[in-house]
Amino acid sequence: MSAQGANGIDRRELQLLIVHVLHRDYAWIIAHPDHQLTASQKRRLCVLVKRRIEGEPIAYLTGEKESYGHTFSVGNGVLVPRPESEHLVDEVLRIVPDGSNGTIVDVGTGSGCLAVSVALARPHSHICATDRSPVALTYARRNARRHGVSRRITFLNGDLLAPILQRRITPSCIMANLPYATPREYRAVRSEPRAAIVGGRDGMTAYRRLFAQLKRSGTKVPVVIEIDPRRLITTNKVIRSAFPHAVITMHKDLAGFPRVLSVIPTR
Repeated sequence: MSAQGANGIDRRELQLLIVHVLHRDYAWIIAHPDHQLTASQKRRLCVLVKRRIEGEPIAYLTGEKESYGHTFSVGNGVLVPRPESEHLVDEVLRIVPDGSNGTIVDVGTGSGCLAVSVALARPHSHICATDRSPVALTYARRNARRHGVSRRITFLNGDLLAPILQRRITPSCIMANLPYATPREYRAVRSEPRAAIVGGRDGMTAYRRLFAQLKRSGTKVPVVIEIDPRRLITTNKVIRSAFPHAVITMHKDLAGFPRVLSVIPTR
């Protein structure tokens, strides 16, 4: 069993696909470099390699992606979790103390990786997670069941905070990783759902609408959002337009780029 790279796919990705085809773990693959695939396994591997070379995310091919130390089911129609988003979870856990029994809202939950990660770390809290995509909510519910937290997460189909406001849910904290790319930037990740990536012409439409909803509703609780580092100034302006006196704290990712903003709305 060779794990040599192919055109358009690196060695590590090829190994991951072999792990997937053989239903073995990575350590077993490394320990058995001479294992021979069956004819059917070779055919399946060739199909997966071809799809990867054509640009399909490796997570779609294996059906899984790790985030915050947990493995989540993903596939077509849902955004693949990014390592940068783990900083958002860190900040929410800093704001919400251990033992808190409040309600944490996850806006635009996608695969549910953020909601589930927070639910696992804060076992006394309840999570309300919203998304407009029925496909995304299917994955999110599956991931909640997979990790045993489905009883503590309420998934709601709807636009941003609308389902929360309609049900008069009072959150203790809101987190959101909303679309923040421009149409031009989407070309680099076009295999993933456009609606989960593109935030309008300047990338800020979703966040403008979120903070407008917060302002109209009078909701003044901590809000933690993931941002595009290139849009730090624009994002600050969007927040200030809704809450001129908000306390905004910026947190950098491991590469040193602005990645997460925590916002405390005031008068």
